[in-house]
Amino acid sequence: MELLKVAIVEDNALVAKDIQIKVEKIGFSVAGLAKNGNELKALLQDVKPDVLLMDIDLNDKENGIDLAEEIQHRHNIPVIFVTGLRHDVIKQQAYKTKPFGYLSKPLQLNDLKSTIELAVLHSNKEVQLMGTNAQPIFFKDDSKLIGARLEHILWLDADGSYCKIHMKNNPIPIHKSMSMGLLLSKLDCEYLVRIHKSTAVNLMWVDKIQDNQVFIAGQKLPIGKHYREEFLSKLNTF
Repeated sequence: MELLKVAIVEDNALVAKDIQIKVEKIGFSVAGLAKNGNELKALLQDVKPDVLLMDIDLNDKENGIDLAEEIQHRHNIPVIFVTGLRHDVIKQQAYKTKPFGYLSKPLQLNDLKSTIELAVLHSNKEVQLMGTNAQPIFFKDDSKLIGARLEHILWLDADGSYCKIHMKNNPIPIHKSMSMGLLLSKLDCEYLVRIHKSTAVNLMWVDKIQDNQVFIAGQKLPIGKHYREEFLSKLNTF
């Protein structure tokens, strides 16, 4: 079986080498190293890694957050942010790009391995979902139509007769004048499952379920007691 290919974007050569050693130690291959956006773009012309480990604080005109957003749009490669920064503001900015994972330095082998595997799993499921729901959808917003794809929906929030549709790679949710039940009926997607009277999630993007909460794209969403049993019955558990 071919090893998973990981590209590393890190401007510190010593840190990059340390990450490379750890990636290879947990059984993956390193597709290449890049210290800035230009080097990464050149690398992606020759290889397509399965996942990118992206340092947020690059010593470049383009930081890791901006670069990740561009790469996700152009190449559809899952990005995992790696950083030694502890500032909550930076983390919130990073979460807005909807990364596939977030790791703090120094990297721990178990966390590194599980985060890479989960990122690739989610990415593959997105491709699978694209195959079954490839038809684009359009949401009316005043005088314009906003194009979207079902596989990019992360979760839905309801507020009375309005719903907010949270999308991957878009920090601003789409607002729709429609009840949650009617919206779910119109979208007609088996992966969109209600977890609360006012919340439905895309199972493809659930990171974990803990303490009666669903973790998805850096957010914690409560599970309503009347929805818990049906929600858990939708999961493939081992």
